[in-house]
Amino acid sequence: MKPMPVLLCLLLFLLAACRSNPSGEPASSTDYSPAPTPYLVLAQKAITYQADYQLDAWGSLLAEDVEYHIPGISRLRGRTAVLAHWRQNRDSSHIRQVRLSEFSILPMQTLTKLPLADLPGVYVAAAFRQRVVYASGQTDEQPVSLWLHFNEEKLIDRLYGFQNDRLLHNPDQLRRAPGTDTL
Repeated sequence: MKPMPVLLCLLLFLLAACRSNPSGEPASSTDYSPAPTPYLVLAQKAITYQADYQLDAWGSLLAEDVEYHIPGISRLRGRTAVLAHWRQNRDSSHIRQVRLSEFSILPMQTLTKLPLADLPGVYVAAAFRQRVVYASGQTDEQPVSLWLHFNEEKLIDRLYGFQNDRLLHNPDQLRRAPGTDTL
């Protein structure tokens, strides 16, 4: 089975399993609904701008008070801090190129807070494969899940990034497979 359908199934299972509000009462089916299509388009743009390191364009989609949660790595607060982190990340990691593929995207609207997130409203959950090529020629490919929350102005005010246990874009932690340039 390909990794992306597995991730999507896991994502949907977790969403269904965690359907409760803070009071512990089960959430009703009316607590969740599909989000309007413009949010899907905005999420696709944001993910593409971020992967292409078009940080000015990406920054125009972020709220001033955005929070970026990368479990086990960092929690960034504020547009300036998020953009500075990604500028520094590309330079210090010597990234030549990032390519994304095998997308599964689910735009949803919730009336209650999600268990892993702190706000009700519009979320777009995206699962995809990310292939990073470093200046050295080494490559790293891994599945990534990214949840984006949009505020009333249709700006991203929360990002939740999940990937495997390696630090994203840290070539010092990469191990090349013998006789190849692939990890």
